Amino acid sequence: MIKQYRESREEFDKHYHKRSRVESVISVLKRVFGNNLTSRRRRSQRNEPHLRTISYNIGITNLTTIKKTVNQLFATTACDL
Repeated sequence: MIKQYRESREEFDKHYHKRSRVESVISVLKRVFGNNLTSRRRRSQRNEPHLRTISYNIGITNLTTIKKTVNQLFATTACDL
């Protein structure tokens, strides 16, 4: 990793920041849903993290859509004044 840093700082930054984004999402998932699985069966335990991630992504998508809609409404209202 140090070799990559010395040879190409830009390439290193691309990979490093991917990792930091993934770690921050995992941190958010743990804070929101907790660190423990609630399922008893092995198959359900394998599915539970996937379902948590899907529900997180849906929530983020909904939040982004709502923010865009509100911004458009305020932009339209500001122009009308």
